[in-house]
Amino acid sequence: MFLIIEQNEELAEIYNRLLLNAGYDGLLKNSYRDAINLAEKEVSDIDFVVADAGKNQDISGIIQILKKFKNCKICLIVDETTPEIEKIVSVYQISSLLVKPFIPSQLLKVVFLLDRKIV
Repeated sequence: MFLIIEQNEELAEIYNRLLLNAGYDGLLKNSYRDAINLAEKEVSDIDFVVADAGKNQDISGIIQILKKFKNCKICLIVDETTPEIEKIVSVYQISSLLVKPFIPSQLLKVVFLLDRKIV
């Protein structure tokens, strides 16, 4: 099961449809707070998280998500790579990093690769 965390509703829907059409089950949250609440309540079978780490996102939210979902694969989507993002990728052993803009098939390719590592 996947979890998408994306503030932009249009992008979230594109990512969600792409993964659902590829045969994955998943959840969609538009904030780190909602995703953290989800992690604390019921969901334990998240295999991978696709999380927006754009300029408008709070880095502390990203770190909380990484700690909550530490046993799953993480794909961070960023507006640009920065030293702070590179440090997070290194420290938390992020599985994949996508830099905007990218074509949706790139996300699907990343998910397929992550899924192969999960199995």
